[in-house]
Amino acid sequence: MSRQEKSSVLKDLFREYYEKAELDLPSDIEFREFAYQPFDSESYVRHLSFRTYDEVKNFFIQHVPLHLYFSSATYLSPAAEDMELKGWRGSDLLFDIDSDHIKKCVENKLVKKFRICPECEILSEEPENECPQCSGETIDYIDPECLKYAEEVALDVVDILVEEIGIDKRFITVSFSGNRGFHIRVTDERLRSLDRDSRRIIAGFIKASNMHFPAIKIDEKDLVLPPRVVDGGVRRRVANRLLREIIEPELREYILSSGHVKKDLIKRIDKDLLQRYSKYYSDYAETPIDEMVTMDISRLVRIPNSINGKSG
Repeated sequence: MSRQEKSSVLKDLFREYYEKAELDLPSDIEFREFAYQPFDSESYVRHLSFRTYDEVKNFFIQHVPLHLYFSSATYLSPAAEDMELKGWRGSDLLFDIDSDHIKKCVENKLVKKFRICPECEILSEEPENECPQCSGETIDYIDPECLKYAEEVALDVVDILVEEIGIDKRFITVSFSGNRGFHIRVTDERLRSLDRDSRRIIAGFIKASNMHFPAIKIDEKDLVLPPRVVDGGVRRRVANRLLREIIEPELREYILSSGHVKKDLIKRIDKDLLQRYSKYYSDYAETPIDEMVTMDISRLVRIPNSINGKSG
């Protein structure tokens, strides 16, 4: 079967899917720009506008997309081709969790790249080596274990948004990207008018890179006690993430404690274990999100329940 025939078969399968699929679209469809990548095309068709869900559905059954998007922003004239003429009204707050940015995935080599040649039906684990007969294309393989880590990060972001920033869960949507991670979309009206700098501050607060945890003297050693859940803020995040891994009862008791902690409890904690974990507190504090995505006030968002053309 030729490449063109394979593409035709895939296109028919995608069409069958979209005939039955329930796309998760925003309620303000008429103010959103839509875009898609057709099959056998490297370019995107943009600046599409629709009034109703049925219009969207019928259009993309007729024009089967390899990738399908709507704008995070709402516009007065979403079909205008000049961005200056669209009339920006506000934008959803976005967060992107990508497996490539998660340390556990990278360190454990759970994200791999392959070179695949559809024409010659050759698969190579050396993506830098092109097929001798044609250029081939690079694809990513994401280990299911890595997707579990990505899901964990997505839940952490939701927890921060709700517990630390005060956003109602009703305004938060989490969706699988269909390939390497998760997308989080916040539709709280209070946040829609935020500019890029304000969104950068929120992203920085959530990402929490390079945090410092001061040491105290315990048994003649400079040790860093773990943050406690009751501390709140970034320290609360570290505490919750430590609890996922720590099984030592005294250390767990300390992390879960509130108010004044008895010296006896601190003395009973394994100091070597404490020292070992303290090296990673700053890593536990960090939440790997893509800041550039959060800062973008006119980004195209993959439509939840649509097919990611890179899946499979």
